Amino acid sequence: LAYIVAGTELALDGIQTRDIAFEGLRVVAAERALPRHLLHDHILGFSMDLEGWRPETEQDLLDYCYRVAGVVGCLMALVMGVAPGDEETLDRASDLGIAFQLGNIARDIIDDHSVGRCYLPEEWLRELELSAANLAEHDNRDRLALAARRLARLSRRYEASGRVGTRMGEESLHQPSRQNRIGCQSLGGSASECSRTLRSQRSLDEAANCLKSLRCAKDAAIPRR
Repeated sequence: LAYIVAGTELALDGIQTRDIAFEGLRVVAAERALPRHLLHDHILGFSMDLEGWRPETEQDLLDYCYRVAGVVGCLMALVMGVAPGDEETLDRASDLGIAFQLGNIARDIIDDHSVGRCYLPEEWLRELELSAANLAEHDNRDRLALAARRLARLSRRYEASGRVGTRMGEESLHQPSRQNRIGCQSLGGSASECSRTLRSQRSLDEAANCLKSLRCAKDAAIPRR
């Protein structure tokens, strides 16, 4: 983490490094005037995972999703040409990133549990009479599926807001290219597919199997030269 923090600060200060990743960040940050606070927020998301953080409330979960994915939505919008001062469009881009992350969390509940992680809010687990220790047990799968569908509903709410942002983003892009328009529309469509899949499946296992085919949706949506 210290290496990432140091490299990011050098890149944002316009100082060259020998790391191609930070060199890329230096160039893009200068070209698109990326706000420093967005990168700082994203790094904070990394540190939360490293510290074994877990959410107590739904708002805690949403704050985490903003840092690890909502920020990415903002950065993608800026790279695609949205003006840094267009806060309304950037807020909607953040919502789309949050929607993606909520879908990812719902998809990966069991996988995360296997490596000692749980992103379900403690208040949700208490309502379902579950705990981070026993949520993966076979007898608890039906109750766990309820939590996954709750995540899907939350994702859907943010995805709907994000879809407004994709339309606003297309309008605010500086001379929008066909690739940028496709990128905006594809991101919204992929988030929608994730939440629909989770809501439509009766069990957590079925939902997880269906969503594995969507793992590359975000990569496919990123415009390429």
